[in-house]
Amino acid sequence: MPVHGRMILTGIATSGNSIALTQKPASGGVQSLVLNGSAVSGGVATFALPVGVTITSSGNESALTFTIVGTNYLGIPQSETVTGPNTATVQSVLYYLTVTSVTVSGNTAGNITVGNNGTASPWFPMNYNRYPMSSQVCDLSPGAVLTYTVQFTGDDLQAARNASATAVAQNHTTLTLQTLNNTGILIAGVGGVRIVLNGWTSGSVTMNIIQSSATSG
Repeated sequence: MPVHGRMILTGIATSGNSIALTQKPASGGVQSLVLNGSAVSGGVATFALPVGVTITSSGNESALTFTIVGTNYLGIPQSETVTGPNTATVQSVLYYLTVTSVTVSGNTAGNITVGNNGTASPWFPMNYNRYPMSSQVCDLSPGAVLTYTVQFTGDDLQAARNASATAVAQNHTTLTLQTLNNTGILIAGVGGVRIVLNGWTSGSVTMNIIQSSATSG
């Protein structure tokens, strides 16, 4: 039997300071930012869907690093370190359901805010033992205003419990930064696919997934 799946993803409004309001760390050494944005309660930022974490600075922070700590959509702890922005915004690679801390490696040159941008669906596992071809059909809800990307991973998500927590994502060669209905094909065997909303104003995107029922070899 072919593998069929459907994923529907809506978004969360982008905010530049939902995690940490404007502040300028100046105490020297590694410092924790105060989490005091609109998404924070009890010192923890919590979102309805996993979000990308953004760090914005009014100065050049490229010599510093920021460490984000939180959990993924499975509630599994995760963290990453990103290079500071230079009067710009940088975004995490991982997507966080909660953020428990953001630290910076030294005094900042400018003001810092921490917010959210984009959301990611859970991974839909694919069968490694099937013929390595699958199609992805993406349809937007009527009037939707959003930008989406389909991602895949070469990691075998069925190999171990919670394997999706550490899956390495790659962008689809066709379905990247799309704003309209579109269809793509993956001709190499993959461990799973998901949708990422790179930007969202309204509506949702539905991805229908079909994998060949023919076995390899």
